[in-house]
Amino acid sequence: MKKGFLSLALFMAMATVIPASAFAHESSTVTSQHDDDFVVFKLYVDGKYTLPTHGPYKGEDENPFTWDKADGTQIRFFIKDIDQMGMSISIIDSNGNPVSGANGSTNKNNGYQFLKVVTLPNEGDYIAKVWSDNGDGGYEYEIAVRAIN
Repeated sequence: MKKGFLSLALFMAMATVIPASAFAHESSTVTSQHDDDFVVFKLYVDGKYTLPTHGPYKGEDENPFTWDKADGTQIRFFIKDIDQMGMSISIIDSNGNPVSGANGSTNKNNGYQFLKVVTLPNEGDYIAKVWSDNGDGGYEYEIAVRAIN
């Protein structure tokens, strides 16, 4: 009985010390947990960032990625404006031109979140450019850019 209790106590102690992420396995294919019917084949950009507060890129940020059709036939991009100040996002091609239809903005009406799925014209290098609508920096945002089918 004591041996079983000690084993259980040791297990519980270890479970509280080791983070759950230690047990996670990286996977290149993830099925959506939402009502959308799509499969994520490659995650290009994912994280929480802060817009710069000074310098030549004050209030804007660039998140580069390289798209290959083998990764997925479409790009799904999402932005969440954490500080609810109003932000915009645009996918920019390797020539510095905005991709037609690959843009949007956050506002009170959309809960300061924006999601869009687009088909890019060519494989290659792109930038998911994010900026604050008032031009100031220091605002936090979450972004995700994924290749999907």
